[in-house]
Amino acid sequence: MKIGEAVKHLQWRYGKFKNIKVSKKDIEAMNTMIDFVNDQTNENIHNNQVGYKLWLNEYLEKIKYYRATVFDNIPQKELCRFIDKPLEWHEERFTNTLNDMEVDRITDELEGEKIKDLEDQTVKDYLQRIMEGQKAFNVEEVGNNMRIMFSEALRKFS
Repeated sequence: MKIGEAVKHLQWRYGKFKNIKVSKKDIEAMNTMIDFVNDQTNENIHNNQVGYKLWLNEYLEKIKYYRATVFDNIPQKELCRFIDKPLEWHEERFTNTLNDMEVDRITDELEGEKIKDLEDQTVKDYLQRIMEGQKAFNVEEVGNNMRIMFSEALRKFS
């Protein structure tokens, strides 16, 4: 039995009759639908192993963050809410975090006097721009580079 036939049969059967006795064809239809769902799930995982690994990792982080279990709804809802955001939002968030980290790195190095090239005008100019709020990284360049890196990871690990 094909999936479409199985769905139509069960819709007809359970939509038309109130008190029914389960038939062999009903069982076949239900088993066809269960097999279809299982096959689709297995195919999705097989075709998207890289994404599935990343999803598992992020889901685990949400479970740990919320001190939850896999039976709690909040971590999955939060993960879905996160994934549902547009790609541009993720790239902008990533870039903003990189920029914040660069300011923190420079501040730490200046406080610890780890930057040795303070006599170099290029270094001085760069530090001055960053400390005045200019961004070290822009969304377009970071997005392009991250897409290339992700594409390469997919090629390598898929």
